[in-house]
Amino acid sequence: MSQEPLLIDVRTRRAREDGFIPSPYDAAADIDFLNRRARPDRSHVVSIRWGAEDDADAARIKYNKAAKASGLWKRLAVYATITLLACFGLWSYASRPSVTPLPDTAGAVLSKVVSDVAPKKVGPPRVQSEWDTRAQSVVEAFQHAWRGYEAYAWGFDELKPISHTHSTWMNVGMTIIDSLDTALVMGQPEIFQKALNWVAKDLKFDYDGDSNVFELTIRVLGGLLSAHHMTDFKHPELLTRAKELADILLLAFDTPSKLPLESINFATRTPRAANSGAGPGSTAEITTLALEFKYLAFVTGDKKYWDAVETIGKVIAKLDKTDGLAPIFISTSTGEWFSREIRLGSRGDSYYEYLGKQYLLTNDLFYLDEYRKAVAGIRKHLLGISHPNEYFFIGELPSGVVEVFSGLAPKMDHLVCFMPGTLAVVATRGKQVATTAQRLALELVDLLDLELAEELGTACWQQYSQVLTGLAPEIVYWNTKPREMDDTNSTSDPSLAEQEFNRHKLGVSAPRPATASRYVEGVLKNDIPVADVPHRGASLRPPMSGRPIEEDFKIHPQDAHNLLRPETIESFFVLYRVTGDPIWRERGWEMFQAFEKWCKVEGGGYTSLNDVRVEPPPKRDKMETFFLGETLKYFYLLFADPPTNDDTEASRRLVNLQKFVLNTEAHPLPIFQPPKNFQ
Repeated sequence: MSQEPLLIDVRTRRAREDGFIPSPYDAAADIDFLNRRARPDRSHVVSIRWGAEDDADAARIKYNKAAKASGLWKRLAVYATITLLACFGLWSYASRPSVTPLPDTAGAVLSKVVSDVAPKKVGPPRVQSEWDTRAQSVVEAFQHAWRGYEAYAWGFDELKPISHTHSTWMNVGMTIIDSLDTALVMGQPEIFQKALNWVAKDLKFDYDGDSNVFELTIRVLGGLLSAHHMTDFKHPELLTRAKELADILLLAFDTPSKLPLESINFATRTPRAANSGAGPGSTAEITTLALEFKYLAFVTGDKKYWDAVETIGKVIAKLDKTDGLAPIFISTSTGEWFSREIRLGSRGDSYYEYLGKQYLLTNDLFYLDEYRKAVAGIRKHLLGISHPNEYFFIGELPSGVVEVFSGLAPKMDHLVCFMPGTLAVVATRGKQVATTAQRLALELVDLLDLELAEELGTACWQQYSQVLTGLAPEIVYWNTKPREMDDTNSTSDPSLAEQEFNRHKLGVSAPRPATASRYVEGVLKNDIPVADVPHRGASLRPPMSGRPIEEDFKIHPQDAHNLLRPETIESFFVLYRVTGDPIWRERGWEMFQAFEKWCKVEGGGYTSLNDVRVEPPPKRDKMETFFLGETLKYFYLLFADPPTNDDTEASRRLVNLQKFVLNTEAHPLPIFQPPKNFQ
């Protein structure tokens, strides 16, 4: 009989009870033996066979003898161990020292010492607040949007959620990159890791077509740099890809004016001007590159990135402007304005945003000065007031600022709703100004800007609340007071809203108020001592009853679409952070519910809409990348608890506005002091 084991069979108790037989095994020869030896009181059972397959009886006899011998030695070892432990216990009892009872005070001290070193009882978990639940709802929305993209558009730029397909814009997986830091902000490591793996292995800059320099900078370059910082530089591949992209984009800056061309072909490395090479360039696109390139210069130490965008700022600063207002087109060949039209919507918006944010990012007072001039011009030339409810809005000047005033066009893009957030964050430098005393400590210009931010934020809210679906259109045209009601010879006193409006038009030339003319607790009041004004009531209009539909503005059919844009919720996030006023959270929650109701697509993803004036709104079948990169991120940051001021992972994740500046695509970049040789 062979002494070598032919089979060692180790199986879980459940597998043995279920009759699972591993292979190779002769079930017919030994199934009865295995069943009889199953031990349900052991988690695992070992069966050993010796000898040939026809030697089963001999194997059992040998196994049983070995088991008996083994059992005897085990019992002897157990008895010996018990005896030794008993002897040790008797010796310990006999040799114990005598103990004198402690007095009560000593006993109390001893009890305190014991309680100090004893494990602390863990209290009940923190009760989840209503806002925690709402923030989690945004996380679930992000997961739903990501699932749709991952299922039907992975690796492509955008998802078409209705048709379960994709669209390609510049072929750089733009939704993936725009979502990197959103996944970090919301604490979604699995999504981040999938996105990171794609960036490291599959991201290629080789698209044979025009790729927009501005969009690539704010979405891709900004997204890579933000994720690199927010992960504490643990993923150098993010910085590597950012440098690779930036070096290609720099080719577009090689122009006589040093102003970049609109697009570049990755395959041929050839830049091209807008309008198929005819030009001119968009002011917003040309000037909205500075945050990303300046931070890249800082983190790499390579000054060429800094110089490229700093040159743009100096060229634009030297051009003639009326009260700081810039036309929306510029020639990249001559470096001169190409039009007179002025607006804060498309082609103009982020020029003003990046003036203020360049100051915040690097503390460069040159850009603060340029920003101040521009805001003064906005107050003087672009500010309007609606009828009948007297909301402040920002209009347009199609012919620019002319000597013979032709009237302010009351057209306002949804894009303009970035302005309340920019005004508020620059006015406060990201700090919370939640009390009247804190407000009065601000410089007059900052106090005015913060109040204007609240006024404009309320007007942006009306673009949602006065629409049937609760979602804003792309453009509104504000109703203004009829000319016969606006007769300057009228003897009627201006309303309190008009008084506020006139004070804002004057700007810093208006006297610093000793009393407050504000809407307080939903009621319009005048001449209230500043010390008695609740901070949350400042400059906010009372809510309208019954939610009238399109009472203060009109929506033209061609402008009725909604693209899932982030500008209004961006401003609500900033206004809540710097004022602490919960009204911005409540308004944001209503907006989020409307997106959930009308834009969520079964199976994954969210869709833009064709017409917000009807219920249900017809769907557009496209999920813009900024819905994940911006809109949902701002909803989450609005509903989540604000971060502390320490330099922790949580502080980075929740974007402390005193430590970060969010670029125009909501990618957080850290505030830094540039090296002296950069300045």
